[in-house]
Amino acid sequence: MQAQSDAVMISPTYFRDPLDIPIQLSANFGELRPNHFHMGLDIRTESRENLPVYAVADGYISRIKIEKGGFGNALYITHPNGFTSLYAHLNAFKKEVADYIFQKQYAEQSWAQDAILPPSLFPVKKGDFIAYSGNTGASAGPHLHFEIRNTATEKNYNPELFGFSIPDSRRPEINALYLYDRRYPTAFQEPQGISISGEAGNYKTREAVITVHSPLVSFALNAKDKSSNSPFYHGIYEAQLYMDAQPVFSFKLDSISYDETRYVNASIDYSVYEQQKKYIQYIFKLPGNELGIFSKTGQEGLIILTDNQPHSMEITVKDIKGNTSTLRFKIQLGEVTNKMITTPEHTVPFMPGMANQASGKYFTADFSARAFYESFPFTYSETIDPGNNRISPVIALSNYTIPVHDEYDMSIQSFLPENDSLKKFVVMQLISGKSKIYKKGKWAGNRMQASFRDLGKFNLVIDSVPPSIKTSGWENGQSFSAQKKLSFRVTDAASGVTQVTAFLDGQWILLAQRNGLYTYNFDSFCPKGKHTLVCTATDIAGNETTHTFTFTKN
Repeated sequence: MQAQSDAVMISPTYFRDPLDIPIQLSANFGELRPNHFHMGLDIRTESRENLPVYAVADGYISRIKIEKGGFGNALYITHPNGFTSLYAHLNAFKKEVADYIFQKQYAEQSWAQDAILPPSLFPVKKGDFIAYSGNTGASAGPHLHFEIRNTATEKNYNPELFGFSIPDSRRPEINALYLYDRRYPTAFQEPQGISISGEAGNYKTREAVITVHSPLVSFALNAKDKSSNSPFYHGIYEAQLYMDAQPVFSFKLDSISYDETRYVNASIDYSVYEQQKKYIQYIFKLPGNELGIFSKTGQEGLIILTDNQPHSMEITVKDIKGNTSTLRFKIQLGEVTNKMITTPEHTVPFMPGMANQASGKYFTADFSARAFYESFPFTYSETIDPGNNRISPVIALSNYTIPVHDEYDMSIQSFLPENDSLKKFVVMQLISGKSKIYKKGKWAGNRMQASFRDLGKFNLVIDSVPPSIKTSGWENGQSFSAQKKLSFRVTDAASGVTQVTAFLDGQWILLAQRNGLYTYNFDSFCPKGKHTLVCTATDIAGNETTHTFTFTKN
């Protein structure tokens, strides 16, 4: 693939390790994650924070990003060889960078940042100290998330293609094999588990010949891998499917762009993951899957059986070092059976590659041509339940176990009078599985419109309760001698917090954010003496609450 050829043209010694400890992975490139592939390497930091992080090659610091989720504190270095390296979940940047960002945050009165920097501002040499590792953003424990991207296209490359020293002599493990009847949508069927046995890279089905009852079938796997020096399981790098020694499908995880990463939902049994939190990885390509990782075999993993003879099947799974495991079995077409399919009253045929719409008396939902990965019967319902004091019908769109690739527009009619003052507190609620998602939509007459990326049950609700602000680890009016920071816990019972601001003696101050905890690290705006702190929180519906606190710094 192009990604691999670009990578191997770079000398394996061009990049050094980003830490001064041996690389030990907790996650690899392409590992399956909720709604995305893992786009780099998660490098263990010995369960510690604040390990020095170093520039992997010459270049310049080209971008600094600070966010409460995602990467947390992240730093980007652009290199003259056409690649950019990324270092994420950092606790702190080197002093010159930290000072620059601090001034920018105060100038813009914004803790969150996405700063693009010129080449002349912070040039670096290979091995220069740039930051301290940490656990910020959407991180479950101390580690360094490391990526390599094409600077021009921003496509992510598998960092293991660039010569980093990661010992690996283990073969991948194949844990389970599944069969799908491709005459029907994969999202509307239970995968048929096929028992397998084996070890040391050699696997087989317990039955020598698998009898199938459809002339169109495909397979899926649960497989995982480990590097030699890590206790963590990773994703697989490459898989190939052969029928009677002829290739019918393969993929290789050399590169993925962030524009493509949500296609992970087309590469797994999304329904099984949503309900069981188990990954079943397709060894076939759905029609709407536009990932660039697949070989062009023509069959795309669809097995077409035109006779009743046994056919030899082989699935190989590889890691990036070439360690290989193979699963061998035979399939044979038996008596063809059909499933009984009932069609609910409100059903619309949806197809990938074209715009689709569902509409009823009280709603309209518009989907793009990329929204769905396969054809399926889209169902909906409209239920009016005035007993629950709802201000709109409950609109059920299909099932939350059907993945949607990109945002779609949802419009729902309200029962409130046109000029009702409560409309300013209305939000659209989506219940998708166990998740509740709220959006502050736009009004068009008596309809509210908002955008979502999941299916489920929708309705309009009134949220007139403001957020709550409470001190965390200190009391209002307290005096401090050794303490260097103050924290607040900000929560909202309904739609969720969107913004928190704080002013110290009338001066806007910087609040670091993570998981509902907002922290002010004492800086030059907090000299010794008594201080008044005014904190304001706003929720999605627009409700606002303000609390005033006092404290003394000794």
